[in-house]
Amino acid sequence: MTVPFQHDDAARATARQAYETLEPLHVLAYFSPHLGELAQSAGLDWSALYAGARGGPLGAAAPSVVTACFFNFSPRWSSRRGAGRASTVWSR
Repeated sequence: MTVPFQHDDAARATARQAYETLEPLHVLAYFSPHLGELAQSAGLDWSALYAGARGGPLGAAAPSVVTACFFNFSPRWSSRRGAGRASTVWSR
């Protein structure tokens, strides 16, 4: 049985406006020409930088929490590269 998609037009308009307002700022985090230099000066590779930026808002979370949040990544990456490195990034 298929359930029809229901949405509220006002909520949809608000979500679209938020996306259009915030997406240009989000893109800066990935494509800034200075990002690589900053990561290198802090001794971070791409994995550590990514995990720290995405997991950083969790604060000083246990690696298991960060791994759970990165559920869509390979468990090997998130447990070895991501979760362990996020706490390193947070402490800098």
